[in-house]
Amino acid sequence: MHIRGSVSPAIERLPTHTSFIQHLPFVKRHYRRYLPLFPVAVEQFDLDRFDLVISTSHCCVKSVVRPGRARHLCYCLTPMRYAWDQFDAYFGPDRIRPSGSRLMRPLMARLARWDRDTAGRPDRYVAI
Repeated sequence: MHIRGSVSPAIERLPTHTSFIQHLPFVKRHYRRYLPLFPVAVEQFDLDRFDLVISTSHCCVKSVVRPGRARHLCYCLTPMRYAWDQFDAYFGPDRIRPSGSRLMRPLMARLARWDRDTAGRPDRYVAI
């Protein structure tokens, strides 16, 4: 997802390629509701024309499917804490409606499994 004006002018001038999530209703304000769709979105990017993929994220983009010849360097900001050990800080009943929290818990558990299963996709990690 890209929100115009949210990055520096130097970055804003560069080409931006977004997923279908960019066009979902209320995504700018309620992007967390779409987290369960992020794996599908990143796995649909066509990277066949690239020799090097550099991803930077705290979320799902580290798991892009790269073409066979490309190398993938992932600049990982942090693990997906909301899917692993800090669910309540992001989706607990005091953060969102209790019904939403109950719905998100199994979805975040599934996202954590996907995160673990796809952690080997980058060739190298760089972390802060």
